[in-house]
Amino acid sequence: MTPSLLAAMRAQEELSGVVTTIRDLAAKGATASGDVAGIVVEPERNTLRLYWAGTMPETVAAEIGRARSAGITVVVRSAAYTEAELRREVERLVRLPLHSGKPSAQRVMAAMPMPDGSGIKVNIGGLPAGTSVASALRSVPALDSKYPLTVDLSSELVPASRWYDWGPYWGGGYMDRTAGGSCSNAFGVTGLNGVATYLLSAAHCGQGEWRTGAVNFGNGPERNTYGSTITSRALAHDGHAILTPDGAGNAVYHGTPVNPNNNDLGATSGIRVGGASRSTIGELVCTSGSYTGTVCGIRVAATGISYQFDPPAHGVGVMTNMVNAQLPGVSVAGNGDSGGPVYAIRTTDQRAIARGVISAIDLNQERPCTGYVYPGRACSSSVLYGEVVDIMNTIGVRINVG
Repeated sequence: MTPSLLAAMRAQEELSGVVTTIRDLAAKGATASGDVAGIVVEPERNTLRLYWAGTMPETVAAEIGRARSAGITVVVRSAAYTEAELRREVERLVRLPLHSGKPSAQRVMAAMPMPDGSGIKVNIGGLPAGTSVASALRSVPALDSKYPLTVDLSSELVPASRWYDWGPYWGGGYMDRTAGGSCSNAFGVTGLNGVATYLLSAAHCGQGEWRTGAVNFGNGPERNTYGSTITSRALAHDGHAILTPDGAGNAVYHGTPVNPNNNDLGATSGIRVGGASRSTIGELVCTSGSYTGTVCGIRVAATGISYQFDPPAHGVGVMTNMVNAQLPGVSVAGNGDSGGPVYAIRTTDQRAIARGVISAIDLNQERPCTGYVYPGRACSSSVLYGEVVDIMNTIGVRINVG
């Protein structure tokens, strides 16, 4: 990690604290007359941009003053709509049909609040060639909204479908399913009863028993079994949990990917997890899927995204409150990285702060794959992930820290 990236992440820690305080104060003082419309941070400039709709509570104004006194640049802009009302509309839209009649091919739609509170951005793909935005607005039921829509017809979202681990298992590891298919895992968690431990991964990877990669120690291939998925799943955030009888640890692999082509088992070291929190536009995060390995400096580009696959893909149809992060020109995730961890790094103690679980990649920003490359593998500089806080709250678990 470069010195400039470390400096940006150090500034990001203080900015994230201000964001959390503003959101907490807004939640306590929110009324019909005003609320947060959007927040964007710029760690490299130690800057926070707050978009506010309506009247701002005195407590929020006081926190802005405190942040400015601490040397943070806070820019406040008025907005037309609150983040909450736009998110409610986004979640309504993605539950509407993408076809006006019988589906002839799969269509994919992603919708998200504009960060400045001006309306909703929609990406939709799979429409017939030559379809215009105007005709899409007339013919696609899910584009019927009273809010301003900015529509892009180029969506190509696809599910993003380390080798031999042993308990207590770390996040970022390779895993394959007894019934077929391979993915990555994200973070070790513990049930709210404080007894059972689990590994988080992506729900679209599939249910059943999951295992590590196989290694030949001279007596034939050997592998360990992580465990089996539990029935409680966070389908709306593309998350599920694997019960781990041998335990789930408090660290994630950080470094090189697996590469069976070269008998490379991937990273053998990692970093401890220090907590979990939500993402903010402008933050810098890392991904660490088992096929691509660790990539840092990926900027959060959008939050509050809802999208649907119609018909459903891999058993998952509608997902809400997802996050998009991008690093132009660099492959940050691809097939096989699904279920892997997304995290920020707390520079004071080099702990990973869990942000999400890799769900999908955007092939409009396809890049050559790195790490484990095989025929047909697709990768992208744009990744979508489910908020780990939402996944944990839905399943009923807490992050393992160390």
